[in-house]
Amino acid sequence: MRSSLSCRPWTLAPGWELSNPTNSAAWQLIVDNHYGGHPALDVCFVNQLLSTFGNDRILLAVHKTQDTVTCMALVEPCGVGRWRVFSPANAPLVLMVVGENASANTDCYADLLRILPGFSWLLGSEHQDARFPVLPTDAVDRRSESLPHKPSIRIDIQGSFSDYWRSRSQRFRQNVERRRRGIAAAMTGLSFCWVREPHRICAAVDSHAFLESSSWKGQTGTAISEQNGQLSFYKAVLSEFALTGGALVGQLHGNDGVIASQLAIKRRGIVVLLKTAYDPNLAQYGPGRLLQFHVLQHLFEEQNVKSIEFCTQASREDLKWVDECVEVHAVNFYRGIWLRNIFRALRRSASHGIE
Repeated sequence: MRSSLSCRPWTLAPGWELSNPTNSAAWQLIVDNHYGGHPALDVCFVNQLLSTFGNDRILLAVHKTQDTVTCMALVEPCGVGRWRVFSPANAPLVLMVVGENASANTDCYADLLRILPGFSWLLGSEHQDARFPVLPTDAVDRRSESLPHKPSIRIDIQGSFSDYWRSRSQRFRQNVERRRRGIAAAMTGLSFCWVREPHRICAAVDSHAFLESSSWKGQTGTAISEQNGQLSFYKAVLSEFALTGGALVGQLHGNDGVIASQLAIKRRGIVVLLKTAYDPNLAQYGPGRLLQFHVLQHLFEEQNVKSIEFCTQASREDLKWVDECVEVHAVNFYRGIWLRNIFRALRRSASHGIE
């Protein structure tokens, strides 16, 4: 029997209509009730992603059950008959929210494929957090396939920072301390501070952007800049969050200047670390790692922080900060099992050909 989520059809609208007050309120209600008010799904954050990195092809798909919005998704075409949940590089989570248990409502995704323009046969989610399974995995529905993706990491605040730090490996702790001594000897006035005030946020983002532009990211064109829209995006997002005390810019200072910076947002006790940058001329001292130490130390000491999430594809170095990682998958949902089987066979055949 079909779940109630599929009892009524979806409706489609241009993506920018998420900014409509009714749609924004419906999105935020799902986020608050079913995602713990996660800041990376906050409607302010999502609308700014759309405004900066969106395009006219993005659609807002809305599903209702008895006049209650139960699922919302921003989707965009990515090929003939293929669609994906909109997820720009600056989005930690895919931009789809489900108000009911997604794993119990798999038919609704087939319904969505039927109403998308053209003959739509695939809906994909490029990096789906296992805690928020918006599309069913292949363990739940045979029309799906799950593909490996690098994990992300998080820290749940339990106990004191001293307890947490003692739980890290001795070698890792010694390495951080060695780098701290090295950078302290190389410059004067080494200190850490938060920037939170609305009137100081834009200047802090400018300082962060300067550090990024001086690094390899500046050479590849991926650093925060006006040209790629990222500078205006982070200024707008952090300025908005700052109005409710939810913007954090951690800065490590030395020699009367900012040598490392971290941008973060906070809501309902969840802190998301968005971006880290440091002076590449000091790379030998590991200023980014020392900044991370201070950021975590100060967040542990704050009374209203429950968890810290790293907006990154975790490297081996990143995993040293945590005891476990967050499982992430790319998920493809096909219109039928036969389509999934065909493309799985083609992928297997191609990989054998390469060998």
